Amino acid sequence: TIIMLISAVGVFALARRSVLLVLLVVTPATLAVVASLLPVWPLTARLLLFAAPLVLVALAAGMAALTRLLPSRSREVAFAGLSAAWHLADGTPADLDFAVAALAAA
Repeated sequence: TIIMLISAVGVFALARRSVLLVLLVVTPATLAVVASLLPVWPLTARLLLFAAPLVLVALAAGMAALTRLLPSRSREVAFAGLSAAWHLADGTPADLDFAVAALAAA
């Protein structure tokens, strides 16, 4: 999904800053996936709830990295627009299209 793509951009942006920071964000979820491949820990949504803040950190870093590609005058507006589109959409493409159209009309 788009959230995972922006989060991946965020992980790469964080890696340019600090390898330790990337390890703190990526290692817990990676260890959970490895443990689920072994019969140690079942991979369920409830047991992966700890990863939500880590994804949000990567998502925010990705949104910041993407808006840094724009001219300096429009960065804040673009970041606010990305944030609002993400909050207005519940993950379905129709809702995301509606959110983007509403932001474009404003």
